[in-house]
Amino acid sequence: MNYKEELKKLAFGYTAEDIVATYTKDGKLLKVRKYQRKIPGNITAALEYKRIYGDKD
Repeated sequence: MNYKEELKKLAFGYTAEDIVATYTKDGKLLKVRKYQRKIPGNITAALEYKRIYGDKD
């Protein structure tokens, strides 16, 4: 990704996927859980995005 896409993602928020693996005491994989969480936008990044790129997007 380039700088513009990363700044836009940070400014407006995105969805992240977390993976949690649980193991038994002897090291065998017991279960894997996937979680999706919403990362909210950052107002400072939104203002910077607007300052640099204007209202085009």
